[in-house]
Amino acid sequence: MPGSWSDVKQATPEIQKICDQIKADTEKAVGQTFSAFIAKRFAEQFASGKHYLIKVYVGDDEHIHLKVFQCLPCDDGKMELSGFQYPKTNDDPLTPF
Repeated sequence: MPGSWSDVKQATPEIQKICDQIKADTEKAVGQTFSAFIAKRFAEQFASGKHYLIKVYVGDDEHIHLKVFQCLPCDDGKMELSGFQYPKTNDDPLTPF
């Protein structure tokens, strides 16, 4: 259903590619460099593009929750970091923020 978030799922290679694309923007926003950047879980929402919530392992038992927006293909499909929550643990639930 448009506008509602999907169930949280295990990350896919497509989700890892998204993380790879926004890693530099994330490090700049947080103000530090991460030793790892591995997508673990995600949820998605369709509303004027595609929104993602992604739990990412960043090293040293720490995680970050990312909110990423992907523009529609007619608007170039660009990915942009629209928010984050850090630090998080593996056990913190991935919920909309």
